[in-house]
Amino acid sequence: MRADLDEETVYQMTKAFWDNIDQVTSDASWAKALNPEFAASKRGLMELHPGAARYYREAGVLE
Repeated sequence: MRADLDEETVYQMTKAFWDNIDQVTSDASWAKALNPEFAASKRGLMELHPGAARYYREAGVLE
C-alpha cells in the first residue's frame, strides 16, 4: 500500500479483507494459505502501514 494513504482508509481496507476472507478464498484458492499472523509479521525492513498495524493489534496478532 502507499505510505501516503491515511490511517483510517488502510485500516478499513485491511479489516474488510480479513472480514471477507471466506469470499476471497472462494474466488482465489491460493488465498487459503494466508493468515493474519503471517500478514502482521515483520519481514526484512518492511514496516506495516499504521492503519494495518492498528487492525492487527485489534485482532490480537500484533503487540
